[in-house]
Amino acid sequence: MTRKRNTIYLILMACLFSCNTQGKREVSVKDELTINDIVDLPEEIEGCSCYLSRNDSSFNQQKHIFALSDDSVAYVMINNKLNRVKMVYTNHHPFTFKNHDILEKYANDNYTITVNAQFEDSTSFESWNFKGKITIEDKTGDKANVDFVGACGC
Repeated sequence: MTRKRNTIYLILMACLFSCNTQGKREVSVKDELTINDIVDLPEEIEGCSCYLSRNDSSFNQQKHIFALSDDSVAYVMINNKLNRVKMVYTNHHPFTFKNHDILEKYANDNYTITVNAQFEDSTSFESWNFKGKITIEDKTGDKANVDFVGACGC
């Protein structure tokens, strides 16, 4: 009788341990938002566009973290997944020279992205250099920030 009771006790303990462990596994641990380099730019990004990178070295190597086409569609790589976002706000008029500071917001179903860019200089009539910060926020309110350098032009 004691042996049977010990076996039942061990089975119950194993079940309790297993249930507690499973319960802990179900607790969601949020992944951090990570902004990655875009490996391959979509064909949509051509002609008059903006390219933003982490620093001058990355920019020169064409390792971009954000790319914007002239039709207000942008791409950003978040947690190794390429995301297409659409402009929802800008503080400048379309088809104007971007020789001033810019605040733009982009969004899709998963993220809101804010690009806060400070005008640096113009290297030609159709090219403008910027530096600034990109902020990405997901639907849960988690945020990631990254400084950038970049250029817009044709």
